[in-house]
Amino acid sequence: MPQTDAAEIARLLGPFAEAVGGALAVFGVDGSEIVSVGDGPLGDASAPVAVRAVPIGTVRASTQATARGAARLLSEVLGRRRALEGELESMATELLDRYEEVTLLHGLARARLRLRDQPHV
Repeated sequence: MPQTDAAEIARLLGPFAEAVGGALAVFGVDGSEIVSVGDGPLGDASAPVAVRAVPIGTVRASTQATARGAARLLSEVLGRRRALEGELESMATELLDRYEEVTLLHGLARARLRLRDQPHV
């Protein structure tokens, strides 16, 4: 799962597992288990987790409906997070551009004042 740790996924899916009364496990695209939450047998039902149509893992649960619901929740939250990270990066770039412009204007204004204040020969 890109930029998402097991503890974050557990915090997200823990309440979901409690609500449905079963265990959930999330696996990466390589098949390795990332996190397991909830009580009871895991089961064989699974559903893919995708962000912007890119597969990033799989959720396993005791029923297909539970697996699909958890996968949908995880996909939605991770998709929104990725979108917000993109917006934040764009805003940071814009802020840096504006800072550079202001710094340049400030430097030009100081240079002009120095030239104005020099005695004319």
